[in-house]
Amino acid sequence: MPVYKDHSIKKRESWYYEFVYKKKRYKKRGFARRTDAEAAERQKRYELQQGISIQESKITVKDYFKEWLSRRHNLSQNTKKLYKTFLNNHLNFFENVQLNDVTPLMVQRFIDSLHQRYSSGYVKRIYSILRKGLNDAVNLELIRRNVADQIEKPREQREKPIEVFTVEELKEFIKIAEKTTRYAIAFKILAHTGMRRGELLALTWDDIDFERKTIRINKTLLKHQRTIQHSTKTKQSTRVIAISNYLVEELKKHKQIQEIEKAENENYEDNNLVICTVNGTSVYVDNLTRAFRNTYKKMKLEKDITLHSLRHTHATLLLQQNVHMKVVSERLGHASIKMTMDTYSHLLPSIQETAAEKFEQLFEEE
Repeated sequence: MPVYKDHSIKKRESWYYEFVYKKKRYKKRGFARRTDAEAAERQKRYELQQGISIQESKITVKDYFKEWLSRRHNLSQNTKKLYKTFLNNHLNFFENVQLNDVTPLMVQRFIDSLHQRYSSGYVKRIYSILRKGLNDAVNLELIRRNVADQIEKPREQREKPIEVFTVEELKEFIKIAEKTTRYAIAFKILAHTGMRRGELLALTWDDIDFERKTIRINKTLLKHQRTIQHSTKTKQSTRVIAISNYLVEELKKHKQIQEIEKAENENYEDNNLVICTVNGTSVYVDNLTRAFRNTYKKMKLEKDITLHSLRHTHATLLLQQNVHMKVVSERLGHASIKMTMDTYSHLLPSIQETAAEKFEQLFEEE
């Protein structure tokens, strides 16, 4: 079989195929494994023999993705920002390379180069964009196969275990917050609902139904900005969640305090926000994070607790009380129950043990 090792490439083993069909020479380089080159060579011969020919596009990788991204609508601002970075910065790796000339080896080297500079999670997101775009190119018959499917997928680093407050620690934290920061109510909402920080800071009073004891989540505050986006992270993130009597009463008290601030401040800007500054304007996520960090330091705990940990705490405490995983997933606004299970799988063994003990109690003699 006309497959050869490419000795012109020193750093990584590479293969290419080369053969002549009907007096025309066909050659392609850049295969990471011999088997990949052999498979591609067989596929090319088959297509030539069967008269199959995808119209070879002369479009470059960057031009294709520029056009592809222009058709991606209904994206959040953060996702648009990531796509823009992908297009303007990362695709320079494929500068002037035509779409149908991209090989698995090129993609592998691209991913390897990202791993040297960025976190595992970020590399996975960039790889996902590349793979989606190439899938669409296959469907549009611009290329025969998705070469991104043929590489070693981005490495997953072992994530640190999720640390959360216990019930007693959470109570202590709230007590300290009530004495030291105006954002104590924000921490209460996060702990009692599990919503995201951006969702909290975009809440308006018309989202809260005191009679039905619910909160509607349908928008988010963009990070590093004071701009409210009238959509959430995913379709499932738009939701209505039930709240406790305790939180209802705390929100009513907070609304009364806010009305007093509004009356006493002639410069107050009424944006109908639940969480706002003394002037009524929206709160930067970083400022809320700083307030949380300053409050948490006073507890002198050895745990790695962050503002986002209040969301994890909410989910963990519910699961420990045997609340169904689907209910927890819906409250968090996860895209799927699988995401919830993957995030909190470390709790499943103890939940299983509790279930077994409860079942056993049904048959115990009185």
